[in-house]
Formats: sequence, structure tokens, C-alpha cells
Amino acid sequence: MNFRKKSTFGLFFAAAALILSCDGNNSAGPGNQNNGGGGTPWTVEEYKCAGNPIDAKLDGSRDDLGLRDIVVIVKYNGDDPATVILPDGVNTIEITASGGHVTVKAPSPRDYINVVVSGTTADGSLKLYGSATFDGLYLNGANITNPRGPAVNIQTNGPVPVYLVGGCGRENYLSDGTVYGPPHIGEDGTAEDAKGAFFSEKRLTFRGNGYLEVAAKGLGVGTSGGNAHAIVADSDIRIESGNITIRESAGDGLHANDDIEITGGTIQIVSRGDAVQNEDTLNTILIRDAKVRLRTTGAKSHGIAGEDSTIIEGGADVRIYVEGNGSKGIRTRGFMGIRGGKTDITATGSRDISSNPANPAALPDTSNAAGIKVGNDIDNHPGEGNMEISGGTLTINARAAKHARGLNIDGSLTVTGGNADIASDGDGIRVRRNFRMTAGTVKSRSTVNQDLDYKGGNLSHTGGTLDVRQDKIAGN
Repeated sequence: MNFRKKSTFGLFFAAAALILSCDGNNSAGPGNQNNGGGGTPWTVEEYKCAGNPIDAKLDGSRDDLGLRDIVVIVKYNGDDPATVILPDGVNTIEITASGGHVTVKAPSPRDYINVVVSGTTADGSLKLYGSATFDGLYLNGANITNPRGPAVNIQTNGPVPVYLVGGCGRENYLSDGTVYGPPHIGEDGTAEDAKGAFFSEKRLTFRGNGYLEVAAKGLGVGTSGGNAHAIVADSDIRIESGNITIRESAGDGLHANDDIEITGGTIQIVSRGDAVQNEDTLNTILIRDAKVRLRTTGAKSHGIAGEDSTIIEGGADVRIYVEGNGSKGIRTRGFMGIRGGKTDITATGSRDISSNPANPAALPDTSNAAGIKVGNDIDNHPGEGNMEISGGTLTINARAAKHARGLNIDGSLTVTGGNADIASDGDGIRVRRNFRMTAGTVKSRSTVNQDLDYKGGNLSHTGGTLDVRQDKIAGN
């Protein structure tokens, strides 16, 4: 029906389609169809290499990859000591090798260095230090397991781009162990960080068209005593291309202090902690033009956990499945933007009720599962907690999660395009401030609660199609 109406509780419609169903059925409007029948967990897609198998004797030499500047070749040899090759005449780089554990120190800022790694070790690692410019770390068929810490630990003064070399026989596998050894004391007298299987103090950028698989098994690692992450940086993480799979992570899959940008490639993560997480505020998680599959199994473990803004756009293909109680497909504290691509979220956990061991008398912390949660106590963070849908498709299935909301937004929701299809046990859409819709299609169905709850704000619907049931709307 097309009509103009302003009610006493703050609804406004103008030249818009509002589809109201008076019964309890999930009658579908012209938008998407989400009848709660999907939501099956995704499985890891096995990597299929392209190109001819490499010669078994190939060591990833400079001539093979066509690299310039100084090239350091590290080749692991199973139970035998690793082989490290330096160019003739280079005396500014210090190599330390003990069995399969290799350290490359390049203190001179005038050096430009490439490190090429291949071979297999069940008890080894690679560590990089120095002020030199590292043009790239080339993973060229490396299979490294370190039972007592990170397989790769980058402690350089600047960022090190990581190149995944393509071709059959050049796949890369990195793993840590369950119990980490004591932290290494650096030259400044402080303990070095070792937060996961692949760790870097500076920005990590992944490029190339090869394959990398990482497993993080460490429990109670580092000064914080948290579980090990698979790929972790105390700065930014950028994935521009390549195929990265994390089949298991005791902690988070991707963990960064600052921005995380996934702008290409295929990323698959199964983790006990958050699949993708950044720590610091004023930083963004961005997914654009990449295929991303995320699955978490722990309580309050989210598919994406952003401390400020999370944006999905372009040709992104995102599928998230969270199993734990209190887990959200996406939990972002500042801003959530769905601007393009395809996003599919399934939440199956129930309500998580956790007591505080340090204060047993305190009220327990209660957290419901959700498809997307935006904000964190809006009263203490004015202006945060808003969500925008301007393109793409968003599908949320949270019916198997008792009390779970589809969209739980502490601020305002603005829809200017795109298609959203939401099925939940709790509120389909809960907005604490205003809901403004000018275009696009939104369908919401709740099994138990409201299809749309915007108590605390106003609803302005001036365009697009809003498909909710008349007896399942709660407003002021």
C-alpha cells in the first residue's frame, strides 16, 4: 500500500511500500526469502593449486623468483639443520641457525632485503630483526612447525610484506605448539611478544597468488595469558590477494591492534576466539572484493569484532557462522556499513551468562547472541553505534539462537539501498534511536519478539519496501 501517514508515536511514511501481515506467518514480500531453513555451517574449501609442480630440487633461488637487491634463502631440511644462503660479499646481515630455528638480523637501514623460505621442519622457526628495508618475505613452499612458539616472528623496525608464491608444490603451512617456551628477552631488556603462530610487531601485508595455511594451538601465551592467535600484528593487517586458510585457532584467527583490510583473495577461518578482531578504537575493519568465510565455536566469540568501524563493500562475498552462546556474527562498537557485496550470517548460540570470579557477589554478565550488534552502551559513547545499509544483500538467520536478535543497534539505522532479510528468535530489528529508510528492501521476522522495535527513537519510511508484521512493531 502507498500512503502518507504520521502517527502519534513517530512513524512517517511517504511514497513508500510498507507490507504489513496480520497473521503470524512468514509471508514474503517482494524482497528476499529467508524462512529459517538455511544456516548450515560452511566447510573449508580445499585449495587447488594451479600450474606445474615445481622441481623437487628447486630451492626458491633468486633466479627462480626474479628478485632484486639482497636475497637471503632459507631452506628447511626436515630433521637436519636448516640451510641459509647469503649472496657473496654481503657482510651486514647476521644469521643465527640452531637446527631448524633461523634468525636473520639486518641492522643496516641502507640494506634492501628479500627473504625466500622453503622446505619442511617439525621443530623450527623463522625470526627477522633489524632496521633494513625488507622488500618481502617470500613463502615458497614452507612447512614450519614450532612446538614452543611462533613459526614466524617478525621483530623488525618496519613492515615486511609477505608474498605467497603460487604454483603446485609451493603451498605453505605454519603452526605453533600447545605450550610456548619462556619469552625471548630482546636487546632492550624487555620480553618480546609472541602472540601467535605468525606474529609481527609492524604491519603485515599479504600478496601473491599462492596458499598459506596457519594453525594456532598455544594456550596461555604471552604476558596476558591469552590463547594464541593464528595471524597477529601489533599494527595493521592487510590482505590484498592469495588464499589463506586457518582451520584451527585457540585464540583469534586474524588479530590486529589497528586496521584490518581484506581487499582480495580467499580467506577461511575457524577459531575458538573471534575470527577477525582488532583492538584499538579509531580503527577500521574493511572487507572489499574478497571471499571471506568465518566460523567461531567459543562463547562470546564473534565472526568479526571491531572496536570502531566495520565496512563491507564492493564485490565482497562474506559468510559467517557463529556457534557459541553470546556470539555475534558481527560485533562492532562504532559504525557498521553494508555498502555492497553479499553478507550471510548465521548465529546458533543462546544467551551467555557469565559470573565474575573476582567479584562473585556482582550480577552476572548476560549477553545474547545476535546477527549484528552495533554499539556498546550508547549512553557512555554518544554518537556511536550507528548502522547504514546502502547496497548489497544482507541475510541473517538467528532463529536457532534463543533470545538472539537479528540487528541490535544502539544508535540509528539508515537504509538507502540494498536488500536485508532477517529471521530471528528475539527482535528482528532493534534500534535504540532512529530508523530512516529511503530505498531498498528490508524484511524482518521474529519467532518470539518484535519484527521491528525502535522504542527510543522515530521511524521515517519515505522509500523502499519494509516488510514487517503489524502486530510485531514496537515504537514510542
